[in-house]
Amino acid sequence: PLIITDGCELPENTFYLTSDGSVLYNSTDAIGGFQFSVDGVNSVVSASGGDATDSGFTVSAGNTNVLAFSFSGSTIAAGCGTLVDLELDGTATGLSGIIVSDSIGGSLDFTYYEPPLIITDGCDLPENTFYLTSDGSVLYNSTDAIGGFQFSVDGVNSVVSASGGDATDSGFTVSAGNTNVLAFSFSGSTIAAGCGTLVELELDGTATGLSGI
Repeated sequence: PLIITDGCELPENTFYLTSDGSVLYNSTDAIGGFQFSVDGVNSVVSASGGDATDSGFTVSAGNTNVLAFSFSGSTIAAGCGTLVDLELDGTATGLSGIIVSDSIGGSLDFTYYEPPLIITDGCDLPENTFYLTSDGSVLYNSTDAIGGFQFSVDGVNSVVSASGGDATDSGFTVSAGNTNVLAFSFSGSTIAAGCGTLVELELDGTATGLSGI
């Protein structure tokens, strides 16, 4: 499954609760207040920290609910990160009843992000991310055209070969050396913004992910 560790990995205007109780967010607008319920737990013991506290919000927890707002009218700037950290009694399954307001009390449309259990297509990914499948396919989702890329494959002895995918279809020269992959176009062509399979790798060893992207 896709593991989300940073709010900037989320689709726009979504919340996500990590296994350790951090509520991550990605927002296109400044946030003036929020509330939600935590599903699956007996109670929310405490709610504090994160950008909510840094922005001077008053954060309260009662039963399974969390409510946060600012007496002074301050906001959490548009962007992404950790909204608030929760101490939970029980095992959470997600968030529901999400209500988010802007700086003047208007409603912002937010949803809870459910990562796909199995990534089989680049279009399953959050924007501007890569993902390496168990069979060596590097999937991608990009908001912009890609003129070149490089990365290292973690956990393997070497990358035996790198070819195919949208990189090859777009006329890229793809080279593999040691555990690194580098791709660019001599002609200045690009991989169009969108999602799919970037390149196919033949690996010596079991990969644990990509780094140095």
